[in-house]
Amino acid sequence: MNHRQTFDSVLRDMPKSKAAYLARLAHELECRAEMEDRGHLMYPVLAAAAPGIEPMLEPGEAADIATAFLLREAEGIAAAVYSPAYLTAPGEVLLPWAERLRADLAAVILDRLAAGKLVPPDQRTWRFRSDRGDVAFPYGDEEDEEL
Repeated sequence: MNHRQTFDSVLRDMPKSKAAYLARLAHELECRAEMEDRGHLMYPVLAAAAPGIEPMLEPGEAADIATAFLLREAEGIAAAVYSPAYLTAPGEVLLPWAERLRADLAAVILDRLAAGKLVPPDQRTWRFRSDRGDVAFPYGDEEDEEL
């Protein structure tokens, strides 16, 4: 079984920008010597975690975090991947590991946001105006009733 293909199949159902980010992350992981004999453990976890991974860190930095996570948790992930339960419900078996990987990534993202070293990619300013007579505007300009 090619575990990278399992990961790549998850990317097909994602928005293109997020899929491209995760593909770059996977490429960064492939280039690491530490992953040579552990990739079969990382890709299923990465596939399970992919929908919740936000593309806010550089792929190389996210790969550093994922590599450290795998080195720390390899034994537990291996037990999950080689368990009989993985054959019947791989998503359920890998969910705790996926959540831990996302937590490691989120901790770095939140620390950087708090320190002002990272800016969220979507900086929208919402402005509502009622002077155009837009019926979709939620607040009407009806005459105030005198009490």
